[in-house]
Amino acid sequence: MAFKKAVLLVDSKAAIQAIASNKQVTSQIVNEARKTIKLLNGQGKTVVFHWVPSHVGIHGNETADLLAKKKGPHFTTNKFHLTTKQLRDL
Repeated sequence: MAFKKAVLLVDSKAAIQAIASNKQVTSQIVNEARKTIKLLNGQGKTVVFHWVPSHVGIHGNETADLLAKKKGPHFTTNKFHLTTKQLRDL
């Protein structure tokens, strides 16, 4: 399915800040996220991260956490990237 804009609700403020930072990091996940953001932006796609406090009245948050921890063969993830400028503009 084609998309122009993806909005990701993330309960890890530290993860968003790490991806948005200009600092060089050794984290493969952070570097991969940055690379994917650049790739998607080059394709004219926008990805927006919104921080949401974890476990604070968010319907379904506990279920999402459980599914993420179980990540079995039936559980798939999509990778999206934002430019660091876009993250700073949030």
